[in-house]
Amino acid sequence: MFTPADHAAPAGEWAWLNGVAEAGSAPGSTGLIGDDLAYVAPWGAAPAEVRASVLLLHGGQDRIAPGAHGEWLARRCPSAELRLTPGDGHISALSGAASALEWLRAHAG
Repeated sequence: MFTPADHAAPAGEWAWLNGVAEAGSAPGSTGLIGDDLAYVAPWGAAPAEVRASVLLLHGGQDRIAPGAHGEWLARRCPSAELRLTPGDGHISALSGAASALEWLRAHAG
């Protein structure tokens, strides 16, 4: 399901990401199951109630959570800004992390 750009991302500056994902899933599949249930069950919070500044980074080629989901979430979260990068996938969207950190610095309360 990952794009070629997604597979390439952890080979470079994001090499540490595989270790984090492995450590996070070591205790069992509870987190992965919760992630999957979020597609079909209430989240326990309404995006419309979020008041903090929100930046959504999303890849236009994301095969895990399509770009339309980022657009849907941005429309429902009044404080959200969506950066939909057409050529990025699910992991390669992390290429926008440096500018996202600058955005966070500019929007920090």
